[in-house]
Amino acid sequence: MKNFITQKRDRLYCEKCDNLVHYKTIKQSETFKVKGEKIEILSEKAICIECAHLLYEPYLENENFKKAYSIYAKRNGLILPEDIKRIRTKYSAIQVVFAKAIGIGEATIQRYEVGSLPSKSNSDLIKKVENPSFFLEILEQNKDNLSMTDYNKLLQNIKKCIEEEKGDLIEEKNTELITLEFGDIKFDKLQGTIAAILKNLKQQGMTYTYRTKLFKLLWFVEAAYYELFGKKLTNIEFAHLPHGPVPDNYDSLMMFLQNNKLLIEKREEEEFYGNHYEVTQIFLLDETAEKYLEESEKGIVERVISEYGRLTSKRLSEISHEDERYKNTFNGDLM
Repeated sequence: MKNFITQKRDRLYCEKCDNLVHYKTIKQSETFKVKGEKIEILSEKAICIECAHLLYEPYLENENFKKAYSIYAKRNGLILPEDIKRIRTKYSAIQVVFAKAIGIGEATIQRYEVGSLPSKSNSDLIKKVENPSFFLEILEQNKDNLSMTDYNKLLQNIKKCIEEEKGDLIEEKNTELITLEFGDIKFDKLQGTIAAILKNLKQQGMTYTYRTKLFKLLWFVEAAYYELFGKKLTNIEFAHLPHGPVPDNYDSLMMFLQNNKLLIEKREEEEFYGNHYEVTQIFLLDETAEKYLEESEKGIVERVISEYGRLTSKRLSEISHEDERYKNTFNGDLM
């Protein structure tokens, strides 16, 4: 299969018209035989716009072959060209360095990336090097194929990927634990709601807020949403505590929001009525998380913050104590 035809021709030679002509393309079923296996595809063909005679257009024919080869590769568990390039790019390696590092010829990798079918052994090898720890072993086996500069650069890139994947694994495990702890919570809606609350407070001139205030405002948003739609917005469970309704397991919840880079908490000293206290200030990091909310949901948040945003944490707690669900539960109960 020819691999380096990068664009269609403007005009083609038509034997029937005996001239260079403009053409259009049509779709038609076509069967290819790839390594003895019949592969049927919907090919794109060129026909003369003057006489409708079928024309040979190299780019289109090459693309048709690539489509058939791709189907064969998927059926037989062979790695696809786009996946080879993605894996190589993951380590910021050019073709020649990647090929030498895994012990395959540069021309071979080049052919694979433009559509040629890899052997089963080479396909399996390339799949395995997506794991940076495995790639590190292969690199050590083939280090003599590379210059010291290329070796050191690739080595650092592989080690960087190993560290990143460790971090991703820890974050994934934390998310799994949070999910188990909170059950059916809608995490996207939660992040969107928190982002919208903090963003609206910021528009009122408050660059940060406190836990008590944030939790009460979240409660008021949920109450307003439930009153309007008869269901929960985030599926958060609230517990009855002395200062009013608070999200159940709130420490784990705040850890989740920080791990997801939605917000950050800072311990600072502030003065109240001549006395100094250490408080936790909450700052919004990702305003774009508001995208998880529908416009109607954003409207509810805006309305709640407009009504309650300027009130103190103490006053918000007092108002929440008047809620019938709070009155009819005891300390520690879910509301």
